[in-house]
Amino acid sequence: AGCLDQCDGHPGEYYDGGEQIEEAYKLGNTLISSGKIKLSNGETRRDFTDRIKVVYEDNSGPEICSYCQKLGINVMNVHDER
Repeated sequence: AGCLDQCDGHPGEYYDGGEQIEEAYKLGNTLISSGKIKLSNGETRRDFTDRIKVVYEDNSGPEICSYCQKLGINVMNVHDER
């Protein structure tokens, strides 16, 4: 949904992607409605969006990958060239 980006150089490392979290909620609900995401037994849409919120809050602070930042690499330039 664009609210988090994954670092090209450090798979599994995420940083703020610039979009609002509401876009992730909408996408998640659309995928649930279409059957592309199946909720676990007893899990509600609210549980699912709560998980999205936790992941977003844990990863949305930095504007670049924390590893790249420590190495002095300006990841934003790399991403802008895509």
